[in-house]
Amino acid sequence: MANKEFDIVVYGATGFTGRLVTEYLTLRGIKGWAMAGRSETKLQEVRDEVGVSKDIPLLVADAVNPDSLS
Repeated sequence: MANKEFDIVVYGATGFTGRLVTEYLTLRGIKGWAMAGRSETKLQEVRDEVGVSKDIPLLVADAVNPDSLS
């Protein structure tokens, strides 16, 4: 775990609570986090609507596909 890429991954960033968390992290200027969800298009939409920096990575992951969660 010492070589982790992100301190925080907001999985479900396109949902109601995930959107609130992304807003909070953005407003606080937190670094070292990523947005995750099933649809890259929806992640991009939320990122743009909330005003998240384009430097924040978008991770496509689906709980139905365990390999995508790695």
